[in-house]
Amino acid sequence: MRKAILFFALFAAMALQAKTTYIPTYRNYLHIVTGGDTLAATSNLDTLELADPEGMFVLRIDQEDVTKEKVKAIKRAKRAAGWATFSAVLSGVSTAFSDNSLEYMVRSTNSQITSMIADIYSANAKAEQTLGIDMWIDNTTDSELMVCDMERGLVWWILPRQSMQLKLNNPRMKRLITKCSTSTG
Repeated sequence: MRKAILFFALFAAMALQAKTTYIPTYRNYLHIVTGGDTLAATSNLDTLELADPEGMFVLRIDQEDVTKEKVKAIKRAKRAAGWATFSAVLSGVSTAFSDNSLEYMVRSTNSQITSMIADIYSANAKAEQTLGIDMWIDNTTDSELMVCDMERGLVWWILPRQSMQLKLNNPRMKRLITKCSTSTG
């Protein structure tokens, strides 16, 4: 009778085990100012596209999608962070039971190193949960489009009817200035 109850309790515990997953939150905002016109759009989807009112360019934001592989990578990173933290705690406990000063110093150094490694693994786990963001700028004109990054002082030239991809940090606001120039000869 005890074996049947133990088997039933084990089966019930396995049936109650739930799986965790990660559901992304997307927030996109595009704001275009041309001349006196202002055009803005927001979205809670992973993609947002907005065209310039004058027809010079199209901006598109694509955020990374959470796939099964991404969820596995997040879980793997969190598991590694948990084990590294557990190792750091055990190293700290072993330091308390040192017999002499040399052993205390070695174990104390080991405890500090494992604590730093646990911090690194925790930062990696947090970084895995941050999704990548790509911004595409499509030149829709028959002339070159100059794009200036106001924060970093970078300038790009987009050829007619071509596109450019920029990787953005998450979360990040990007200030760009565009100017259309006609190419001569």
